[in-house]
Amino acid sequence: MPGGVGGVRSRLTGPYPDCRIPDYYTSWIVVQLLIQMMKPIDWRGSSLDDLRAFTDDAKRNAGFQLRKVQRGEQPDVFKPMPAIGAGVAEIIVDTADGWFRVMYVAKFEEALYVLHAFQKKTNKTSQGDKDIAKRRYGAVLKERKGKLDEDCSPRR
Repeated sequence: MPGGVGGVRSRLTGPYPDCRIPDYYTSWIVVQLLIQMMKPIDWRGSSLDDLRAFTDDAKRNAGFQLRKVQRGEQPDVFKPMPAIGAGVAEIIVDTADGWFRVMYVAKFEEALYVLHAFQKKTNKTSQGDKDIAKRRYGAVLKERKGKLDEDCSPRR
C-alpha cells in the first residue's frame, strides 16, 4: 500500500515521503541555532570604542577571539587574570602593529562582559589598565547582585 506500512504515513517523513528538506534550509537553521546559542556581549565603559580604535588586523583578530568566547570556546591565546576578579581573562592579540589586549569575564550565563580593551606599551600590563578592569568588574558584580535581589524579593 502506498504511504507507509498499512496505509499509515510515517511521522518522520510527513505527508510526502519522498520530500526532503533542501540543504540551504538546513544550513539556515543551523546558523540560526548557533546565533541563539551565543552569549550577547555587554561592553563596559569605553571598551567598545577602545576596541574600535585598534588597527584593522588587531580588530579582526580580537573579534574572532570574542566570537569563540561567545560560543563557549576558549580564545587561541589568553591569560587568566585572577588579580582583577574571579573568572576574568585577557585575550592576547599580538600583531605587527603592536600588542593589544581585551579583558573579559564569561562565567555568567547571561552575557560575556568585555571589561577593557587597550594597546600595551610595555611587557607588563599597566596598573591603570588593571584598575579600569577591576572597577568595571566590580560594577558588573554590583549590578548582578541588585538584579538577583530584585528577582528574589517577595512579590506584593
